[in-house]
Amino acid sequence: MYWTDLAFTEANFWTVYEDMLTFTDNNGNFINPKPDTIIYHPSITAEVRRFLMRPNSQQGLYETGAAGAAIDSVAPGVITNFIATPWLV
Repeated sequence: MYWTDLAFTEANFWTVYEDMLTFTDNNGNFINPKPDTIIYHPSITAEVRRFLMRPNSQQGLYETGAAGAAIDSVAPGVITNFIATPWLV
């Protein structure tokens, strides 16, 4: 698990994601995590969808841009579990 209070931006997402990939156990061995879940406050749902979800994804969400054009995800398929909860500080 990784907690951050950084703003949800592309640069911050990749910084945290790459940092998680370097987690080690007590002996210094890489544990090879598979970061596939994001827990976020509902107030940033639009940003999370726009950045991480593919159009017609398994979650059934579809984002559109100007004139209904599909928005291409910057990181499709990286995160497969999305949890929006207002219980974040």
